[in-house]
Amino acid sequence: MGHHVLKRAALRISLVGLVMIGSFCASAQELVPLPPQPEGLAWPTQGWETGEMAPDVAAIVQPMIDTAIAGEKAGPMGETRAVVIIHHGKLVAEAYRDGFGPDTKQVSWSMAKSVTSALVGRAVRLGLIKDIDAPMPTPFDAGDKRAEITWRQWLTMTDGLDYTEIGATGMADNDVIQMMYGPGRFDVLDYIKDQVPALHEPGTVWNYSTAAFHLIGHALQGLGPDYDKLRDEQRLVVALNDGDREAVRNCERLRVLGDANLPEACKDLLKRQGSAQ
Repeated sequence: MGHHVLKRAALRISLVGLVMIGSFCASAQELVPLPPQPEGLAWPTQGWETGEMAPDVAAIVQPMIDTAIAGEKAGPMGETRAVVIIHHGKLVAEAYRDGFGPDTKQVSWSMAKSVTSALVGRAVRLGLIKDIDAPMPTPFDAGDKRAEITWRQWLTMTDGLDYTEIGATGMADNDVIQMMYGPGRFDVLDYIKDQVPALHEPGTVWNYSTAAFHLIGHALQGLGPDYDKLRDEQRLVVALNDGDREAVRNCERLRVLGDANLPEACKDLLKRQGSAQ
């Protein structure tokens, strides 16, 4: 999927995941039942069921797909590597740039937040995280007010840090760029500690934050052997396919992997909305 298209899709699906987290967090004691799967709507497991677009729709959509795949990096939409269209739970169209294909791993960007959220939820259910309203383990020093921010506040992006991502006016004031590709690229945790101070009372202001999910990924990996068990835990991976499991297991090679570094095929990335729910 093209760079800009993928970023927009990642943001949209990540926000869906966060809305689901918010509805769960509204009551720490009671689980809100999910709506039933609509009758006749396919649920992706090892692969998508296939279907076809109506001829009149295909006549409009196919030229758009062709234009996207032919685009170059210097163009308005940049380079598109894959286009996959799912309609009513079925794969109705897919196309790939030369050198890419159905099994090519693409960078997930923020769709990895959905997998990270699922890992936290399962860790709570297994008792590996005792209380999401307790302070989450972070690299902040004792006595630092940021060390008191809870799992729930990090998950719902109400941590209150002075962090700028959405609404940044340029690269210089965009913390996600500076954190991942600028001075923080060698250690995002150190960047957060040194460059992202507290601003608001935790739990009072929502602010989209990649930094929060880097810290959540760090906290999950801090579970040690329990984290290894969590990644392989059958009730979690039943919602994920083989590619997901391989990608999640490979996370152990990185110090922090809570936000953007989950490599998956394009068709598998489109399953993130389902795993988030």
